[in-house]
Amino acid sequence: MEKSVSIKLQFAFQKNIESDHLLLHRNATTNVSIKARGPQRTTHQLQRSHQSVDRVKEETLKALSERLSFFLSDVNLRHDKYGRSILEQHQNKYLPLDVIMKFKTIQKWTKDPNVVLEAVSSVNDDSVQMQIQHTEDGNVLIGRTIPFNYNESMLNSYNKIITIKGWPVEQNTRWIESRIRSTLSGGADGSINPVVYWGKDVAREIITIEFQSEDAAE
Repeated sequence: MEKSVSIKLQFAFQKNIESDHLLLHRNATTNVSIKARGPQRTTHQLQRSHQSVDRVKEETLKALSERLSFFLSDVNLRHDKYGRSILEQHQNKYLPLDVIMKFKTIQKWTKDPNVVLEAVSSVNDDSVQMQIQHTEDGNVLIGRTIPFNYNESMLNSYNKIITIKGWPVEQNTRWIESRIRSTLSGGADGSINPVVYWGKDVAREIITIEFQSEDAAE
């Protein structure tokens, strides 16, 4: 909030003809009106403000890095036909940055491509090593260091995936899904949720569930 403060200053001057400079002299007064801002924030308040901004940025980068690692993970690509179709156009390794920026789960956190690129260096997932590639035509790609092989990946995870067919898609089955998720997740004793993927194919009336291990799937 700004306020106007009127201050009377006493000063005087005379003009030095020879030097054409203004010299201070006594016995002259003038009123000067200045503008002063409201209460200034303390150093402690400024530090807290900076810490808050840093915390939000840290949370944003963490969330984005988790999404990026999931998009490019074997678990997701085994079931994500759209993601695989894009990857196949880019050596089975990359997703274009402009495609990634259209994902709603990315837009939830940022619409700035530079923030997404910064998040790549924050990825902390041993199962997915990530990299940034700049093409000759000016496009930017974010990808895996190792190409994704669908057939090999499905073969290795075959015994960890179960499929429920004939799911009644015409009915409201959210409570059934919630019950199944709750039963499978365990979690009440602090154990790790064994389910790493849950997908529903409405057209084919199929639900696909992938577990972390073959033992969990049994």
